[in-house]
Amino acid sequence: MNQIARIINTEKQISNELLEDYNRLLSELASISNEKLQITKKIYDFLANY
Repeated sequence: MNQIARIINTEKQISNELLEDYNRLLSELASISNEKLQITKKIYDFLANY
């Protein structure tokens, strides 16, 4: 995020390609984060029932 902000602040614009890549990576990060949350939840559920 900081790199994107730096580019935008420096160039005062962002290309569509860079914006699409950023959005794709941000979406992938959100998906991975959600997966991590689900795995953590399963671990806690398992430990609570152990």
